[in-house]
Parts: sequence; C-alpha cells; structure tokens
Amino acid sequence: MGVKVKLNILVLIYVIPQLSLADCLVKVGVEDFFPQSYLHSSGHWQGMNIELAEALLDTINCTPDYTTIPRKRALHLMMNGEIDMLLNVSITEERKQGMYFIGPQQNEAIVLGIDEDSKFSISSIDDLTHLGGLISIQRGAHYGDEFSLKLENEPDFSHYFVTVNGNKDKIKLLNLGRTIGFLEEYYQLRHAIAIHPEYKNVKIHPFVIHTNLVYFAFSKKSIKPDVYLSLKIGFEKAKESGSFLKIINKYNRVDVPIEGEPTGDFK
Repeated sequence: MGVKVKLNILVLIYVIPQLSLADCLVKVGVEDFFPQSYLHSSGHWQGMNIELAEALLDTINCTPDYTTIPRKRALHLMMNGEIDMLLNVSITEERKQGMYFIGPQQNEAIVLGIDEDSKFSISSIDDLTHLGGLISIQRGAHYGDEFSLKLENEPDFSHYFVTVNGNKDKIKLLNLGRTIGFLEEYYQLRHAIAIHPEYKNVKIHPFVIHTNLVYFAFSKKSIKPDVYLSLKIGFEKAKESGSFLKIINKYNRVDVPIEGEPTGDFK
C-alpha cells in the first residue's frame, strides 16, 4: 500500500506541471539580429535562436509570443516579470537574482570586426586601447567579466569605446570612418560578412575577446517554479533526442540557404 501511495505522489510531481501548462503563452523578448533571429517578410520570426526556443517550448506545449525590444531594456523587464523569456543570455551574479537559466543554449565567441585593410596587432584586451581609434559596443551586451570590470572602473580603458543601440549603428560608424571596429559575436558577424553588402569591407580579427556559454533565461517573477522544473526536464529531453543539434547543424554553414528575406539590423 505504501509503495502505491509513493508512486502516485511521483506521478503528481512530474505530471501536474505539464498538464497545467497546456496551451500556455510565453512572452519572448527578441532582437532583429540575422541569422540568429530575424523578422521574415511574411511577418513571422525565424532564425537559429527562434527555432531553438520553439523546440524547448514545444516540450511543455507552450507557444512563444515574440516582442521586439532592445537587449538592455529586455533585461530590465525580465527582472520585473514583464517578459518571460530571453535567448542567448550570459549568466551574471546580478541576473541570477531575478532569472532562471536553462542550458547552455550554445557557446559564443566575441570578436572584433575591422576594416579589411587594417593590420592591428592584438594579443590582449588592453591592446584594444592602442589601436588609434574608437571601438563600438552594444548597449546592454555582455563581453565578459574582465572587459566589464575595465569598462566600469578604468577611465583610460573606457575612453576608447562608444556605446550604440545595435548593429546598424556599428557598421555605419565603421563605414564612415568614425570607429576602427566593433565587437560582435563571431557566428553572427561571419554571416553578415558573407551575405550583406554593408559588410563587404569588413574582416574578423583573429584575436578572441571572450568566449562564453549562453543560456535560455526565464523571469523568476513571471515563471512559476513548477514551470521552470518542466522546462529543465524538457531541455534534457530535446537535447537527448537531437532536436537542438539538428537546428544548430542547419545554421552551421554560411552557404546554407536561409528561407525568406531578413528585415532587421543586418538588412
């Protein structure tokens, strides 16, 4: 009799959260960054991050409700529970206070995009201040703890960086000669150079600024603990089934045809 009661309790623990989540709607903050996430000409969101998010949410029968919002603003809204989910989020001590993290989603590398004729010698982060010009960085982006500490505490370092809202501003400033480069995630920049005319004179410097695991993030204010538990279980199931790997492999090569015409920052 005791064994039967114990089994019933286990069934309740693992089944009730999923049953309570049927047909749920998750508000996801996104940015228009091709090929990670971009607004298709049909009005639907597409890209690697979008497919990864949907593969995860599908495991608990939830539907994403996408809202376009700048990263810095999105992080603030996540802490307050005004949006439920963000993609490609680095873990920091501050963010852990208000967010759950599931993953890792993928490993990203931050690199320096420069003019193709530039010949900079860089072997450390400090060398970025000896290149003879400004470097643009994105507002709200995380480029690693070492970079963040220098940016916040060393005026002689932060003097060489200009903060902008997104990729349109980064490439515009470089093409106008107002900056000598910009920091960007390697995978995203590689695709931009291969596909978009604005980046035809851009190359990637071989020095890697920072490598970092990024995660699916969920608001502790709006996502209940049982939902978080179901998402963690769903992540492991999707990982074991190969769902995530199939999506990542689809976007792994520059010459893989991308359906639809992107309309975002790399357009």
